[in-house]
Amino acid sequence: MTVAELAIRLEGMAAALSPLDFGPALAKARGYIEKDTENAFRQSRAPDGNPWAALSPATLKRRRFPGKPILLQTERLMNEALDAIRRGQITATALTIVVEQPAYGPAHQTGTANMPDRKFLGLTLGTKMQIIQDAIDLVRDALLGRGYRQVA
Repeated sequence: MTVAELAIRLEGMAAALSPLDFGPALAKARGYIEKDTENAFRQSRAPDGNPWAALSPATLKRRRFPGKPILLQTERLMNEALDAIRRGQITATALTIVVEQPAYGPAHQTGTANMPDRKFLGLTLGTKMQIIQDAIDLVRDALLGRGYRQVA
């Protein structure tokens, strides 16, 4: 294959991919993220599998619902996070998720000077692999001329 032939093939590939709509793959990703987030809360683990730090003795004394898992006393933060994921905006190329409430959510996600992080948003390795595979499948189908959605 000559350089000119390769250039022609690459131009054809670029033309096949330019109108590609990743929206359906991103909608699937949203479902994976929702599952990973709920699992993080239920298992008291970050999506990467690391367990959350134990509560301090002072926090344990103040708890209103002893025995319930960390961050699940009222389930408000989990429910707000899951609702934000479900409401996430999908375009042809992006999924945007914004968790605005409750106000203490970011402190748990990132930690503070007095509190360790307890990450609940993120992707497990399995989810990352599945999202990559879904994108590969979409691109492959577009390059092979199989059915795929184009941006209108």
